[in-house]
Amino acid sequence: MIGPEVFGTEVEVGSLAFRPWTGVFLMKDFVIKNPPGHGYKGKYLLKAAEVSVLTAPKKILFSMGRKFDIRLLRLQHIDVEVEFSGYLFHSSNLAVVRQNVANSYQSFLDLEAEQKKQGKQPGFLTKFAERRFHDMLDHIELHQAEFVDICATAHHALLGGRLSISDIEFADFSKENNAIGVRAISSHLTDAFYKALQEEALGETGAAVANIAESSPVGSSSLPLGGAFDPFGMQGA
Repeated sequence: MIGPEVFGTEVEVGSLAFRPWTGVFLMKDFVIKNPPGHGYKGKYLLKAAEVSVLTAPKKILFSMGRKFDIRLLRLQHIDVEVEFSGYLFHSSNLAVVRQNVANSYQSFLDLEAEQKKQGKQPGFLTKFAERRFHDMLDHIELHQAEFVDICATAHHALLGGRLSISDIEFADFSKENNAIGVRAISSHLTDAFYKALQEEALGETGAAVANIAESSPVGSSSLPLGGAFDPFGMQGA
């Protein structure tokens, strides 16, 4: 399963429609659940009302999966529920999923390096015969990517609030980020989305929370005195 393997948590889709000759996937109610084992109480981390994926089916077919282009990935009407475990700001569900994606990508790179070291280069038919169809996704290139109509809510014992986030767009994501393959794209895309949310949050709420931190007695909370609000655990990233 791509969800647990890449994101470290379950991914659900309310409905899926596929038009094979045009290469269009349409998903409704795409949900990334909260990562398990961290005590998060919300039903999900992210929910997109609609996800559109436009592929190039002829290129995929004629290349036997060796060329797999996603011409457009668009998520619309996105609700992000950022939740924190306890008082520590670096323990958000978004930070955990981001780290899970990074770990998954690094594990894949380590395995790939080991296989190359041993001279193992399984071909397409071998991969298919071994039921490793998802390995075909290692050839994916993502071009245009769009996150449209984003709202984020931060849930924390000390503070919280809802933000309207600007749309996020990439003209040619794989080229801009040197990211090819589902794991590389997921890692870079999660990181880019994460940082964009953090920048928006700092712009709108950083000053107010910094004032709270400055007025708090030492040891009364995990907020650093005089520090900026880091709602998604970005400091040191």
